Amino acid sequence: MSPASSPARSSAPAPAGAPAMAPGFTNPVFDSQRMFRHLLEAMSYPGRIVAVGALASAPAPLSPAAAAACLSLVDYETPVWLDAATQPARDWL
Repeated sequence: MSPASSPARSSAPAPAGAPAMAPGFTNPVFDSQRMFRHLLEAMSYPGRIVAVGALASAPAPLSPAAAAACLSLVDYETPVWLDAATQPARDWL
């Protein structure tokens, strides 16, 4: 399916009291796939420095590259332990 023929996203407002969604990847499908390939390369060759496409902004204490890795590898079924001090990152994920 080409981007021009993809279904439109709902523009319904968020429910009252719901936190605003912070931006993640610009193009979630392709950016997530690209990040996964970079992570796979980095883990396949320990010690090799791999430049990854990081996010423009990330919640503290995550770096932009770590936030991009989390967006690529973590979903609602993946258990992730986060310390209480990482509340902004927990809300963002």
